Amino acid sequence: MNTYAVRVAHNKEVVGIFVAPNFDILAAIVDEACDPGICEWLRLGAGGYFVSDATEAQWPPCDDKDEDALSGGRLSSGWLEFMDGGVWQPMPQQGATT
Repeated sequence: MNTYAVRVAHNKEVVGIFVAPNFDILAAIVDEACDPGICEWLRLGAGGYFVSDATEAQWPPCDDKDEDALSGGRLSSGWLEFMDGGVWQPMPQQGATT
């Protein structure tokens, strides 16, 4: 499994952070949000996304507020460094491997 940051290529708008075993699965997941063909990806190394303050939200979600458990969080410094210094790649055609 690999972890990817995905953004829209022409304006760098964030699509999300995804975990997938290959590009076909990655594209299928991204397709839930937007057309993967307009996106680019960056493979992330060690790092994460965490909430900076205590939250009452729980996983699995118990109610509507729990679905927003990650709001107000931030990326780890490691992931920010990957995103700033990495080389973003266009999403590959279907059938490509990671």
